[in-house]
Amino acid sequence: MEGVTWKSTFGAMKKLMRTGGIGSLYRGMLPRTVRLCGAFFVCLVVRDAAIEFKTQRAYEHGMLTVGVPVGHETPVVTATSPSSSSTEQQN
Repeated sequence: MEGVTWKSTFGAMKKLMRTGGIGSLYRGMLPRTVRLCGAFFVCLVVRDAAIEFKTQRAYEHGMLTVGVPVGHETPVVTATSPSSSSTEQQN
């Protein structure tokens, strides 16, 4: 199969409009949109799963703690370095 070479974008658009009408400019838009939406959905799900996994591992290893400071209604997550959490556990 040999590809068609166009001299310019506008030249290609003119020929497509003449031969196939306005619909020829939008052919393939629906399948491409479905593929892109699916890809974004998969990326978001994988990202959220990775964040949840890493957060859970950080809690398990004592790198994150949750506490409610005085005057606050919601818990605040604070990060600690691995070396400081290990020295606190030894004392």
